[in-house]
Amino acid sequence: MLTLSTWDDYFVHQTEEPIERVAGKEQHRLDSCYVAVMGVKEDVFLATGLRSYPNTRNMPAYALAWKDGIQYNFRATREIRNDRADTVVGPLSITIVQPHKQWKLKLEENEHAPISYDLELEAVTVPYLIKTTASATRFGDNFCHLAQPCRYNGRLVIAGQEYQVKDWIGPRDRFWGVLVGQEVSLHLWMMAQFEGFNVFVFHEEQADGSIRFSEGAIMTEKQNVPLAHIEHNLVFESGTRRLSSAQFGLTATDGSQLVLQVTTSEVGVSFAGAPCGGDFSRYIEPLHFEGDRWNLGDRATFASLADHLSSWTSEVKCGDQGGYCFLEYAVGQTHSRYGSAA
Repeated sequence: MLTLSTWDDYFVHQTEEPIERVAGKEQHRLDSCYVAVMGVKEDVFLATGLRSYPNTRNMPAYALAWKDGIQYNFRATREIRNDRADTVVGPLSITIVQPHKQWKLKLEENEHAPISYDLELEAVTVPYLIKTTASATRFGDNFCHLAQPCRYNGRLVIAGQEYQVKDWIGPRDRFWGVLVGQEVSLHLWMMAQFEGFNVFVFHEEQADGSIRFSEGAIMTEKQNVPLAHIEHNLVFESGTRRLSSAQFGLTATDGSQLVLQVTTSEVGVSFAGAPCGGDFSRYIEPLHFEGDRWNLGDRATFASLADHLSSWTSEVKCGDQGGYCFLEYAVGQTHSRYGSAA
């Protein structure tokens, strides 16, 4: 049965169907956003976002917060009705005030996790837009993706402690299209923020080291210079998948070169458990909430989450200039270069 939304009155249709219908019928077709808020001096971390799956008609959302070695998880999902622009899932909401410039992020106090916030996101640069490469398309993925460094202001509460957020940093990530979710042996997603410039890296490899996807840019307030080549050297704690440091050698399309030295911290979150990742299909219901907490300082707990993505606040140096970066990574045991370390 077809239904109409308020958007159907606008001149924005891209198929012969109402706005509620998308072009493809894949269950993995999604529209998503992800936001990372790094309290680098306060040693806290917040990750929040939501996904819209129009063909399975569910919208999962989450807020994950790290404080004193404990990760607190809020998860929610609701049935998509007739308006995919409604980005409210229970107490969690994301409001686009000015596209590509300003968002409002809110999570009301709730019984499922000791996390609440009222934050304003302000973009630092124009977004960098990338499209699926031929290599990624061979695996069934077909997407557009944009990344943007941001600043945050407002109020954040984690486990009873309130933080006044003033000019905290971190990226936002917008992604839409088909994400099949086939295994990637190496995944690296980084946004490094320095005074006056930013560096974005999105790099994936198969088990044999062949490149599945490799994109990035040197980003300033006025322009983005794409990366032509990305090299990496990752160092893990012995016998674990905990990344301790990394080096990136980057060559831009204008010929400029950068070397980034990254030192990870203990501050970060793991993306295990739907709807942040994994099996989202079991959450197709009118409204669902849940919460839990993990002790990431416990090595056994960390090891049990090792097959999933994790994101960390990291110190980064480029020559004599220091900054901070958000680094998301995952490495499989079959990877030809890093598998033995994992």
